Amino acid sequence: MLNRFTLPTAEVFKWSQDQGTWYFVAVPRDISNEIRALSHDRSAAWGSIKVEAQIGLTSWRTSLFPDAQKGCYLLPIKKLVRQSENIDDGTSIELFLRIL
Repeated sequence: MLNRFTLPTAEVFKWSQDQGTWYFVAVPRDISNEIRALSHDRSAAWGSIKVEAQIGLTSWRTSLFPDAQKGCYLLPIKKLVRQSENIDDGTSIELFLRIL
């Protein structure tokens, strides 16, 4: 079973609310569909899927969260990762994902 995915050009976007600001990458629908098919028996709360992500030299464990409006998964980008890899809103990145 293939559980690794590469997103050669993913764009980071910022989402703000009263409670704070978060940064995400939207996983393309075709890859989201593959991940959903491979992970149907592994999804946790809110349909989240545990993954290991890597951007540049920084890797971390997190979860993908489904976005019903976009029809894809969203990957949150932690502040430490953004600082380590010099990432901001609109930054284009190469992202590696592995389903855990």
